[in-house]
Amino acid sequence: MFELEILNHWIVPQQGKNHSEIDGEPFNNAEMGHKIPVNGVFTDGNRSVPKTHFCTWGNNLSHSLDFTQKPTILVVDDTLDNLTLMTRLLKDLYKVKIANNGENALKFVQEDPQPDLILLDIMMPGLSGYDVCKILKDDPTTRDIPIIFLTAITATDDEKKGLELGAVDFITKPVNPPIVMARVATQLHAKAAADFLKDKAAYLETEVAKRSFLMK
Repeated sequence: MFELEILNHWIVPQQGKNHSEIDGEPFNNAEMGHKIPVNGVFTDGNRSVPKTHFCTWGNNLSHSLDFTQKPTILVVDDTLDNLTLMTRLLKDLYKVKIANNGENALKFVQEDPQPDLILLDIMMPGLSGYDVCKILKDDPTTRDIPIIFLTAITATDDEKKGLELGAVDFITKPVNPPIVMARVATQLHAKAAADFLKDKAAYLETEVAKRSFLMK
């Protein structure tokens, strides 16, 4: 195993240690998952394979929202404690990716597979959560990804602004774990239903076009 320390907002492995720590709190291998990409490196035992610059916990499963496989959730927050908390909360049911700022979040969303849901902090240096949400909703390739804002902001006007930008929900910090899990599950099921209907409509459209061509 290895010890973790923070470098430029990323988790960097230190080999030759007996445990893993974030801010002095021990993690065991079962908690962290079989593979932990850190600082662009997938670490699995003593093996390291270069990967893109994000951290992922959980099994490497194919992208399918049929709930026989783990949906992917992207958590975006500039605070390591919040990223750690949300990862621990979600990792047993979902594949979790994390980004420590808005710029990285936009890069990760363009990777394949795209996340099925984004948990997005509002107050971040650089691009705010509002900025990220607007960019994603203006892009046809990402506009259908549901976004839940995770934030300490509780003002009605701020919540209204986020919903107008296209967010589907707000969860206030400090988070209530059962509420987080319930709202995440609700939005993932809603997305699964929407994706099914969209795929069915596309299939029917193709069948109609095919039959129209054959009848000519």
